[in-house]
Amino acid sequence: MKGDRMGEIGDPNRQRLKNALTCIRGLIWEASLDPVQFTYISDNAEELTGFPNTKWLSAPHSWREHIYQEDQERVFAHIDQVIKNKNTVQFEYRFVGPHGELTWFKDLVTYVSRPGEDPFLQGIMVNIQQRKEAEEAEAKAQRTLIDERNIFVKGNAVVFKWRNEEGWPVEYVSPNVEQVFGYSVEEFLTGSVSYATIIHEHDLEKVAQEVVSASENGVTTFQHEVYRVTRQDGEVIWLHDHTNILRDNEGEITHYLGYVVDITAAKRAEEELRKLEKLESVGLLAGGIAHDFNNILTGLLGCLTLSLDEIPENASPHEELCLAKDAVLQAKNITQQLLTFAKGGDPVRSAASLEELVRETASFLLHGSSLSYSIQSEENLSRTSIDTGQVSQVLHNLIVNSIQAMPHGGKITIQLQNRILPTKNKERLPQGEYVAITLSDQGCGIPDEVLPKIFDPYFTTKPDGSGLGLATSHSIISKHNGLLSVSSTSSEGTTFTVLLPATSDEIVEAPLLESNNLSGTARVLVMDDEALICDLAKRSLEMHGYQVSLASSGEVAIACFSKAIEYGYPFDVVILDLTIRGGIGGLETLRELQKLDPQIKAIVSSGYSNDPVMANYADYGFSAVVTKPYSLLDLTRAVHDLTLNNVIKEIDSDQVIERINP
Repeated sequence: MKGDRMGEIGDPNRQRLKNALTCIRGLIWEASLDPVQFTYISDNAEELTGFPNTKWLSAPHSWREHIYQEDQERVFAHIDQVIKNKNTVQFEYRFVGPHGELTWFKDLVTYVSRPGEDPFLQGIMVNIQQRKEAEEAEAKAQRTLIDERNIFVKGNAVVFKWRNEEGWPVEYVSPNVEQVFGYSVEEFLTGSVSYATIIHEHDLEKVAQEVVSASENGVTTFQHEVYRVTRQDGEVIWLHDHTNILRDNEGEITHYLGYVVDITAAKRAEEELRKLEKLESVGLLAGGIAHDFNNILTGLLGCLTLSLDEIPENASPHEELCLAKDAVLQAKNITQQLLTFAKGGDPVRSAASLEELVRETASFLLHGSSLSYSIQSEENLSRTSIDTGQVSQVLHNLIVNSIQAMPHGGKITIQLQNRILPTKNKERLPQGEYVAITLSDQGCGIPDEVLPKIFDPYFTTKPDGSGLGLATSHSIISKHNGLLSVSSTSSEGTTFTVLLPATSDEIVEAPLLESNNLSGTARVLVMDDEALICDLAKRSLEMHGYQVSLASSGEVAIACFSKAIEYGYPFDVVILDLTIRGGIGGLETLRELQKLDPQIKAIVSSGYSNDPVMANYADYGFSAVVTKPYSLLDLTRAVHDLTLNNVIKEIDSDQVIERINP
């Protein structure tokens, strides 16, 4: 390609073309095809690109280096397309200036073919940097608008504009109102729903007084105390409300403009924390009392059991002793309720059938009652991992509550169902499979003002109530990683719902052994700081053939155990009280005994069941657990189970025991 084709244009026309290019901040170029290199570039090249014309023409290949690296492949593809298809293509790219600065250009490239000449490329480069910046600013603004809109579409803050008229009719509401309140935008704007109609009836007067007070005081903005509204589906939620007062030129109030935020989750979390704090404060006292009381009950239960074994059933004191034993077992239930409050208490769990537990508890409590009841269970109901004693106590408390709510008769309906909770659920429980128990009655219901307090410890509306039943139940289910909730309508009845995590564990049936099948000859060391408990344990175990030594503290137990090994007659099992006043307790004692015998079999015992060792005894090296107050039969069974296959070396037990006892 030869000559300056631009020179073929007459001077006046050439000048007008240059002026036009200057106005649009563009330049004209021409390039050969093979290879693609500049043969002409207009005079304003340096002004637009930073490089003089001489550079473009003296180094015609260098243009490739000044295309931004991320755009090169695309630009080269466009040029190849023009050459292949002999057409015109328009594209945009970033140009790298002499100091590394990036400038956006639009290039219109055309394939030119004239008779008698080699084909060539002709292009017009136009600087579009300002347009690109404007587009980016617009895109950023749009993204901001979208983000802001999403706050009101997906968030829990709803914008309202109310007219200053009776009922506060809504003039504007943000699109996410249906998500938070359940009502549509149209229902508010058409007046079928006004704001005042959704405020909870017990909070409406308070909210109205706050509006009047703020309006009369001349403020422009104010915040309400948190209040409740009722969603379309009947769920009650809590709101934080920030309101601006709008006035006309005469100072008259025309509208209220503000936003409300759903704080239900935070409010419920706050209430749960308050309950836990109450439970913790009660637990500090209750745990210690129950521990000491359980030691006393263990002694009483042991004495009564031994007495009943020695007195014939037809003897006159036998019936009275049975009644006394029943009274002790009732007292055990009371201490168990107290211990539930103690900080850190964990249930001792195993796989169980809730249906069986529900039927047993309901049958026991409602047998012979004037009330009717029905139990409906889903087929293939999942198993749960629970402390059956504790959950039985929950069922007992809930059924008794329903019985007391229907003094003139009625029906209790219990349903058991499998339930799967998604990642986000209103129960605020972890995702997974649960078993739900719903217990409904036809009683008098619970008043709205009382409902939030029923799980508080020592809150009761019954003259002879303790206020522990429902509080205990709530604590037990919480410690099972479940949920106990309630709904009630005055004069229509109450429904309690229990959710417990499902488990795939198999139910292990413990073999039932009579007392005469628990005999053995194993050597047993009993450590307890209560002399009566030690004596009863010794008498019961020796009655079944076991050889027993006693220790009043950890230090004594360690000394006994060490001497027994020294004489070649080690103990087969040790029973260790977890808490020893003024001495080494069961856990520390076990650590020392394991140094002497790593294979030691140990039973942990305590009346302070809130200690994690009691719930997870195996994790701490124990082989079994007996919780005070325990029966002597339970204690003997635990020893029997651990020593069932032991081969005991015959010894003179009296002589050895005398030598190892300090």
